[in-house]
Amino acid sequence: MFFYTKSLFRRRPAMAKILLVMRLIIVLLTTAILQVSAAGYAQKVTLIQNNARLTTVLDEIRKQTGYDFVYSDKVMNAAKRVSLNLKNAELNDALEICFKDWRFQR
Repeated sequence: MFFYTKSLFRRRPAMAKILLVMRLIIVLLTTAILQVSAAGYAQKVTLIQNNARLTTVLDEIRKQTGYDFVYSDKVMNAAKRVSLNLKNAELNDALEICFKDWRFQR
């Protein structure tokens, strides 16, 4: 019995070291995953459209980014045509350029 408790206390610092390493690994992995996730949200868009319908432009943005857009056909039929020349632009910037002449009601 005495030998067993002696070996238990000898293993405890090793177990504490293993747990410390595991915690460090978890922190590092969580940080790396969050960094990759944040980089994934920064969607880049490349578009070259001349005098295109807005629905065509939004479909192309959907293909490149995976974001879906909900709109009414009535509004899209009344929309002006859009000319864009974007290379690796942020999604937000591309949408601002698409809708720069629009006036939305709040």
